[in-house]
Amino acid sequence: MLDVNTKRTSPSAFWLSAFFFPQGFTTAILQRHARQHQLPVDSLTFTFQVMSENKSQDYDDEQEEDSLLTSGTNIRELAFKDISVPEEGVLVFGLYLDGAHFNRAKGVLQDSLAGRRFSPMPYIHFLPTEISSIISQQSDKLEGLYLYQCPVYRTSARAGTLSSTGLSTNFVTAVDLPTYQNPDLWITRGVALLCQLDD
Repeated sequence: MLDVNTKRTSPSAFWLSAFFFPQGFTTAILQRHARQHQLPVDSLTFTFQVMSENKSQDYDDEQEEDSLLTSGTNIRELAFKDISVPEEGVLVFGLYLDGAHFNRAKGVLQDSLAGRRFSPMPYIHFLPTEISSIISQQSDKLEGLYLYQCPVYRTSARAGTLSSTGLSTNFVTAVDLPTYQNPDLWITRGVALLCQLDD
């Protein structure tokens, strides 16, 4: 039984796969932001930032992924990890790239590592942003850097029945990932983020 005097803390990051209806969680983030800033919720969308791991250029992505994919990941440790929590929005973890790899040192999407279909993603900052301000932000992007709107699915099936919202029950959202390649390449390859793996 919990002691009423025990201080309860909220997590530093949220495991998106843990939610039965992750679309509801993302909507709640937007609603909370809208209430705090007295904005209409339909004037908001997300911008995304994959959190930097502050790794050197010779950082071994392959060794890091081996440990993440083979070891039993302690979700509680990842959720309550001592990391800097953003003032706005939330950090999300536990997503896997299907068909590509996110280079943590360079901070860009790239080809999969040899013999790897899935690649664990670092923490992603989901930041509610007014739609009108996104246009000006996009013009400030570095030249030669594209954004791939990577779909996020609950499962690898990438299909689902239409819900009352008119959307697939399997599709969660689309996350903008930086890449040096034209986004058409990733669309052709069917690159997506998954909340969970099949095994």
